[in-house]
Amino acid sequence: MGSGTTLVEAKLLNRNAVGVDINPQSVSLSETNLQFQCETNSKIFTRNGSAANLHFIKDNRIDFICTHPLYANIIKYSKGIEGDISLFGVEAFLTEMSKVAEESIRVLKEVDCFTKVKVLVVILNVCKYNGYVKNCPFADIGKRDRQ
Repeated sequence: MGSGTTLVEAKLLNRNAVGVDINPQSVSLSETNLQFQCETNSKIFTRNGSAANLHFIKDNRIDFICTHPLYANIIKYSKGIEGDISLFGVEAFLTEMSKVAEESIRVLKEVDCFTKVKVLVVILNVCKYNGYVKNCPFADIGKRDRQ
């Protein structure tokens, strides 16, 4: 959720939204940034927690998920918050992102009842391998799930 920019846009566009962040400071900042008046009927919720555990959302209830996890092992998002995947190495990061993807798929609605397709958008940038910054092998997550 970071500073809540996506939630602010959802509020302005009269969309319902849920923001989840492992860092309580980010949740607080987002809540502050959402304290503005506008003409809207949207319902905006914030939650301190992990995107790998969305137990508070029932199956097949969410229309769209856009997640932007921080860079694996490059930028530290916190100083030791349990479950903060930015503190993990690449393999552990990908394993945890697999859990995030699995939980996201659980809560997403099907976009087509005939094909049962669900859409998850993950914006993932780079990882650090042996001292070098490279594209993060997010495709590996799908391979892990098929094994």
